[in-house]
Amino acid sequence: VGYAIALYAGRCVVVSMRRARERVLYEDLLKSMSAGSAPSQCMIFAEELTLSHDEYELMENHATEFAALGFDVEYSGDGHIAVKGRPAMLDLAMPIDELIYELLHGIDEGNLPLEEERRRLASLMARRGSAGYGRNLRSEDAKELLTRLEACDDVSFTPSGNPIMAELTGEELAAKLTRC
Repeated sequence: VGYAIALYAGRCVVVSMRRARERVLYEDLLKSMSAGSAPSQCMIFAEELTLSHDEYELMENHATEFAALGFDVEYSGDGHIAVKGRPAMLDLAMPIDELIYELLHGIDEGNLPLEEERRRLASLMARRGSAGYGRNLRSEDAKELLTRLEACDDVSFTPSGNPIMAELTGEELAAKLTRC
């Protein structure tokens, strides 16, 4: 259920594919944002959302960060926005309204430096973008993800500090496979 067993640095490890995807997505988002913006996928039909006054103001104030994450948003006033493009790195089945609301509620309201705010938003988006990932993953896709994980700055932990992998020692395996 979303785990892979792999050899890493000569050790046998169990890897959470969802958490591996979160780390890879997070680092991909940061790289794209530092280069200007993450790729956006144009939507055939814009998704119309109505935000509270505070949410609308917060989103407008952080329009640059949302654009850097890959959102193409048109602001119409009175709390109305039209999402015309979504981050291309995310699964198309992900409800865009839920993602935007979660990002809005994760914003620190200007108390963080821009780079820290971007890391925070990228972390939220990566966590949301990896939810449910890893189930029914094909072997080739798992190998590709593990290769991409190996290229990350931190292969051990998600941006929020959760472990991505755990070592299985020979003693642990022997204990589990020994008859009583």
